[in-house]
Amino acid sequence: AAAAAAAAAAAAAEPQQQGPGQLALEEGIAVLASYGRLGFCPPPEFCLGVQEQLVGGGAEECSPAQLTALMVAVGRLRCPQHPGFFGAVLARVRGVLGRFSHADLAGFLSACKQLQFTDEPGAGAWLGEFEQEVALKADTFTADSAARTLRCYASMPHRPSSQTIQLLSNRFAAAPSQLHPGLLASSVWSWGVLGFNPGRRVLEHMLQEAGASMGDFLPREKTKFIWGLASLRAPPTEAFLRAFEQSVASTLSEFSAFDLVTVVWSYSMLRMAPDEALAASVFLRIREGVGSLTLIGLLNTLWSLATLGHEDAALVQALLDELQGRRAQLKSHHYVKIFHQLHKMEWEPDEELTSLMVDEVTQGAHLLSGSFVRNILVACAGLDIEPGAAFMEAVRRRQLEVFDEFRFVPWLNDSLQAYSELQGIPLALLPEEYEDRVTYLEGILKGDHSHVGEGWAA
Repeated sequence: AAAAAAAAAAAAAEPQQQGPGQLALEEGIAVLASYGRLGFCPPPEFCLGVQEQLVGGGAEECSPAQLTALMVAVGRLRCPQHPGFFGAVLARVRGVLGRFSHADLAGFLSACKQLQFTDEPGAGAWLGEFEQEVALKADTFTADSAARTLRCYASMPHRPSSQTIQLLSNRFAAAPSQLHPGLLASSVWSWGVLGFNPGRRVLEHMLQEAGASMGDFLPREKTKFIWGLASLRAPPTEAFLRAFEQSVASTLSEFSAFDLVTVVWSYSMLRMAPDEALAASVFLRIREGVGSLTLIGLLNTLWSLATLGHEDAALVQALLDELQGRRAQLKSHHYVKIFHQLHKMEWEPDEELTSLMVDEVTQGAHLLSGSFVRNILVACAGLDIEPGAAFMEAVRRRQLEVFDEFRFVPWLNDSLQAYSELQGIPLALLPEEYEDRVTYLEGILKGDHSHVGEGWAA
């Protein structure tokens, strides 16, 4: 092995003098793998030469480790690819898949993801075969290989079975040594993306491991870990939460504004209030970097403020100013989100923002789902907004199109309450029985006012 590595290094040092045609395929792969580890790309003709040897029949002599090393190198170096390269590799892989180790399986899958072969039409067939091998050998996986494989599955269209995910997840609790922060963060993040809860035993193990090493986590790793928990609606233990908050507070200046938005969003999803002093410091940092946030970041911050009940008038105003400055990006559903949160915070919007909302929702009401229709009606009623006839007609038309959603009792009641306030219908005129209330709302939406009394005219 040492002699092969030395030969590869020597060949890598002089690619111009010793091209791939002068090297056996095994040596060419070793040289390319050395380049990959160095992060330095050799001349394109060298990369293509190695691939041509493989496409020309050399693949049949390659071992799983060599195939994986070649794929990893091509992925890292972004080498130019021979048209038949992946087809030749995949044909050989399918023939020797039973000989792949856990490291080969994880490495090959990661390289395929990096090269976007997993996203190509028809990839599901070979990915299904690959997954069967992963599940079969899951008990041999190290925690690192399991985490790498889960991260790949979280980033590709192919969705593995719950059994495969569970088998890989079980490897973390079985690990003989402490798990490192990057592995912990990426694994919990992967579960969040996949929407898979690995069970109490595995989660408690991960929380214990993370709490013990939280001081070694990078800011982005802390963010990914708490985001994964929030996406699973998996509340952390008190011990983990103490370690997490202490670590965030001590490294606050190292977080980006967007990462801090993710932190408060995660607390909001978990319906947990962070330490008051920490929350104030985090929201202050977000306010200082509000201009760097994406549109989603701005909306998530507003939602988190409303959900956590944190009062910060300066931040709310900064968010609204920034959103108005990006009015060209705002669609009808964005305005509904904004006004829904303002209603929850009892924050009165200014005339300019209200006018922008009314215009955009009037034009885009046909794109709103039932929940958005309900939210904008409730927000307008609660904030005493008089949106005008065109707005109301557009919203009523859309509500009628998705009327079945409003047979849900809470939405039915909210709609009737909102129309009572917006259209001046006395509450005493609203029927009490469920079917009568459904019919009453449908009459409002269809413009049949014969049964609603004098309140409608008012």
